[in-house]
Amino acid sequence: MITISEKRASIEKFDSLVSVTETAMVFQLPRKKMSIFGKHLKVILFTSEEVWIEGEIDQVILNER
Repeated sequence: MITISEKRASIEKFDSLVSVTETAMVFQLPRKKMSIFGKHLKVILFTSEEVWIEGEIDQVILNER
């Protein structure tokens, strides 16, 4: 499940976290790649099952593999 609001995102069941910066985060999901763009992005929780992100989320893009 993916939950996204203006200030927080929660991503479950992801394959990997490909890239992390303060302005962009890229996740490999089972069948898609998801990019989150914004300002002051940071990972506040990281487990093998779930990631929580905080910051000013401006855009989310899902791409097929």
